[in-house]
Amino acid sequence: MIRLFMLMLICLGGRGEEDTLQLVDDAEFDKLVVEEPVVVALFCTDANLEVCGDFESELAGIREDFIDMMQGDGWLVKLHNSNLVSRYSPSAAKPVIVMFRRGLPVLYDGPANGDVMAETLMRYKEA
Repeated sequence: MIRLFMLMLICLGGRGEEDTLQLVDDAEFDKLVVEEPVVVALFCTDANLEVCGDFESELAGIREDFIDMMQGDGWLVKLHNSNLVSRYSPSAAKPVIVMFRRGLPVLYDGPANGDVMAETLMRYKEA
C-alpha cells in the first residue's frame, strides 16, 4: 500500500519536472532504505548546488531505464542539506551519489553522465 501511494506521488509530482528527482528528508530516506530493495540517493548541499544540478539532470534522464533495470523496485531520490551526507562523504564540496542495496551503501564516484551512471548502477545491482 505504501509503495502504491509513493508511486502515485512520484507520478503526480513529477509532471513537468522531468529533470528533477523526488526530494525527501532524512526520515523519509531512512524509511525507503529500510523498506525498498534498491534506493539511489543524490546528496546535495548549498555548497555544491550548481554541480548537483548536473548530476540530478543526468539521474532524472535515466530514471525510466533505471526503474526498468530494477524491475520496478528502484528509487531515485535527492536529499538537500541532509545531516546524513557526512556518513558517505568527508567533504560537501561535491555531490554524493550512493546506491543502497537492501540497506547496504555503494558509493558512485563517476562523472555526471547518464550512460556511465546507468552502466555503473547496473553493475552495482549485480554485484
